[in-house]
Amino acid sequence: MWYRIELNKDRSVRSCVEVSGSVNEGSSVHYVEADSKESAIAILAASYKRRLELAAAASERLRSKRRSAGLCRDCGAPAVPGTPHCKDCRAKSTEGARNRRKRGAIAPRQPLTEQLAADKMQAVRERNKQAQAARRVAKGSVTGARGLLAVRIRLLREALATFDRDPTAFRGWLVAKIAECQEKIDGKKSIVEHLQAAE
Repeated sequence: MWYRIELNKDRSVRSCVEVSGSVNEGSSVHYVEADSKESAIAILAASYKRRLELAAAASERLRSKRRSAGLCRDCGAPAVPGTPHCKDCRAKSTEGARNRRKRGAIAPRQPLTEQLAADKMQAVRERNKQAQAARRVAKGSVTGARGLLAVRIRLLREALATFDRDPTAFRGWLVAKIAECQEKIDGKKSIVEHLQAAE
């Protein structure tokens, strides 16, 4: 027996009627061959669920292929470096999130706590300090290999001070690297000797 099943927009069953055969009537009307109304509805539900799973898998394969090629995962245009989206899709996504936030569909952004704001500012200060040192080196205000080495050692010492685990392995590595640099410079009293004397 054939059953004509008409669906609502939310894919719920509007009607299920026994008919003599099947005809193509569009996406909201389905014809299923089954023994009873209940089994026809169950067959249609299983078929629809399987179709959704296949579509989701195909979509994920396409997105993965685009992502590995450096393209926008949604439209296939070249992606902005470091993100999975192109400029246009990022703008649409941001605007959509903003609209959903206005409607209350998603939670509003939480304000920064004092500690988080302080951590963020500290990270900005560190980046600025490193950029300033790099600019001095590029300008030539730090002259010669010793000046450049002094800047690098200062940065390494700051990194060592923030190292929260046992620093002995890091210190050994640091001393070895400084020794390599020292060999490239002149044979005056080595910075390695200064470090070892400081210990």
